[in-house]
Amino acid sequence: MTQSLKDWLADSSAWAEATMAEAMGHLDLGPETFEQALRYPTFGGGKRLRPTLVRLVCHELGGSDRDAQAPAAAIEWIHTYSLVHDDLPCMDDD
Repeated sequence: MTQSLKDWLADSSAWAEATMAEAMGHLDLGPETFEQALRYPTFGGGKRLRPTLVRLVCHELGGSDRDAQAPAAAIEWIHTYSLVHDDLPCMDDD
């Protein structure tokens, strides 16, 4: 029996959330307020399409979910960084 695309996307989104939570759980993020500031944009929602695509490509190349975890988390964090950076006000005085 195969999963529907909708179910697979939901499963992959949950997998991406768990992957990032597991990776962040191994880090010493410092004071609680700093940790909250890091977690808010990371876990503030989203479809997690980028890590889902990493997972899909990894599977198509014969890899496992475990093989896809680090690159999937990395690509999602880079995307999150770009969103946060884009939202910052222009801070140059030129």
